[in-house]
Amino acid sequence: MSAVSAWQNHEHYVHKILSVLGREPGRTVITTPNAQLTAEAFAESIFAAAAVLRSNDVAPGSTVAILTEPNHYRMLTIRYAAHLLGATTVYIRSNNARSEDDMLPAADQAHMLAEAGAGLLVTDQANIGRGRELCQTLPCTAVVADPDRPDDPPGGTAGAPGVPFDARYEPGDRLVITYTSGTTGRPKGVCHSYRGWNTMAAGFEAVVRGSSPPTFLAVTPVSQTVGVMVDGTLAAGGSLVLHERFSGEAVLRDFAGLGITDCYLAVPHLYELTAALQLADQDLSKLRHVIYSGSPAAPHRMAEAARVFGRALLQSYGSTEAGPVTYLGAWEHREADLLTTVGRPYPGVRLRVCQRDPRRPLPAGRTGEIWVRSGNLMEEYLGDPALTAKVLREGWLRTGDLGRVDDAGYLTLTGRIGEVIKNGGLKVYPATVERALLMHPDVSSAAVIGIRHRKDYEEAYAAVTLLPGAATTLPELRQHLGSAVSRAQAPAVLAVWAELPADESGKVDKRRLRALAEGGDCASHGLLAEE
Repeated sequence: MSAVSAWQNHEHYVHKILSVLGREPGRTVITTPNAQLTAEAFAESIFAAAAVLRSNDVAPGSTVAILTEPNHYRMLTIRYAAHLLGATTVYIRSNNARSEDDMLPAADQAHMLAEAGAGLLVTDQANIGRGRELCQTLPCTAVVADPDRPDDPPGGTAGAPGVPFDARYEPGDRLVITYTSGTTGRPKGVCHSYRGWNTMAAGFEAVVRGSSPPTFLAVTPVSQTVGVMVDGTLAAGGSLVLHERFSGEAVLRDFAGLGITDCYLAVPHLYELTAALQLADQDLSKLRHVIYSGSPAAPHRMAEAARVFGRALLQSYGSTEAGPVTYLGAWEHREADLLTTVGRPYPGVRLRVCQRDPRRPLPAGRTGEIWVRSGNLMEEYLGDPALTAKVLREGWLRTGDLGRVDDAGYLTLTGRIGEVIKNGGLKVYPATVERALLMHPDVSSAAVIGIRHRKDYEEAYAAVTLLPGAATTLPELRQHLGSAVSRAQAPAVLAVWAELPADESGKVDKRRLRALAEGGDCASHGLLAEE
């Protein structure tokens, strides 16, 4: 009898996944560039990892750190095994939500291990050297997940006997610690509970469940946003295609050859695929959901993507702390007025725009901080009760994002609280100016920051890149801005760059941009013109 045949449905998301895997043991459920795993082989790899963890005294209350190659299937088997045993997990390869190509420095990884209180670091064969290095100065043990088969998919049932089917955990127990990317300050450990993760996984399961099993393509790290999407796909009886990193050519190949139904993309990924597909005749009829998020998208480029991807396109807004918050559906992408919004709340999510108190929401059209209430919220910031108390209040979470809601319930983002530029008593909202710049058909990307190198006070600096071949001049951009925003919101400086400094995700690195602009070292970094 299969090692997974005894599993039955359960609230625990891993129990649900194992139950589904047991129904069709011969079905291929994971495809990577180097391997294919059947449902039975994948389940057995989870049991084998659980045996390794259990032999190292992992139990409820333990914290297990994970370090593998990018989007290796063991990223999932180790996490699922730890959660079967009621433990907490933390990934330490990277805290970048879109790419894990560059591993964090050892000092940063050691800080994450110590802060999370990890007693066990589980690696693959490629990373055991770094694992042992990290554990030399910490009360932590480094082990390989499956030392007998470091490179090949599992084939036997080793490790399955003795794994407890009934590890005890409370719904509010800590399931996962996810570190933010640190774009607005020091990376923070965000803690989600079993209850919250089960809710998010079930929510995405409902999204992808259809008349036929879904096939989800992951091109961003399963350690971050896409992780719960992967879980929901497997729980829905689907399969996964795991890419180590984004490659437009590889994505288009697998769209055609592997019957991809669902995927998640960063905005730069969406732009690249849209441009490629406009020049190619490719059948996209199997696509159900092409979900994108992560940075502001130019409305005219979103409209182009909508023409290419049709009914499959879906924009999502959320955060590590809040989980999914709002979405803009396929038909809404056809409405030009809605392309400047991030849509309306997901089912089960309550959203308010407030100043200081969630009990006193602002009326439609007024700008304030976005507060969210749902079953997806984090439980706390790791080791920071003061910040937790500041952000979580009466069941509501302060996102730190600014925005406004219209009469129909659509949310427009206007910036981050910490990014508001104060100029002579006036407030400039960067997102408002960025959105206006992105409305210009020749603008590819835009970023607005506050700088101080020209005056004693802060002034707004707007930087844009233009589409290839665009001949738009700075005066024309300034005229466009004048018709889109008030004089108070107009930036003091407007500049065209060949390329804006970016992080691994393709998002503009505003701290680096500010340093370049204030330091006067722009010319050597792509500044083309400035006024």
